[in-house]
Amino acid sequence: MLVVGDNAPAEDGVVECNSKLDPTTTTFLKMADSGGLPQVTQPGKLTEAFKYFLQGMGYMPSASMTRLARSRTASLTSASSVDGSRPQPCTHSDSSEGMGQVNHTMEVSC
Repeated sequence: MLVVGDNAPAEDGVVECNSKLDPTTTTFLKMADSGGLPQVTQPGKLTEAFKYFLQGMGYMPSASMTRLARSRTASLTSASSVDGSRPQPCTHSDSSEGMGQVNHTMEVSC
C-alpha cells in the first residue's frame, strides 16, 4: 500500500512508483487535505481510511464507523434510505474486470 498526501513534495514520485508496480498486488491511497505527511499530520484520518480499505477487502465486514463518518453518510443517505439500511462508508475502489487484474485506488476526503 502506497500512501501519499495530496500536497506532498514526493507525490509525483509516488504516483510514478505506483504505475510501475503490479496493480494486482498494490494499492494506492492519495489523501486529500492532509499536506505532505498524512501519517504525521492526520493519523486519525489515515487510520479511518485504512479501516475502510480493510473492510472493502472483506477483512472487517462488521467494522463500526466513526461518529464523523456516520453523521456524514447518514445525512447523505437519509433522504434516499427509507428501509433504514446501513449507509456505506466513503471509500472509492476501482477494479478492472475480465483480465484478472484488480487495481485499487482510493482518494479520501474526510
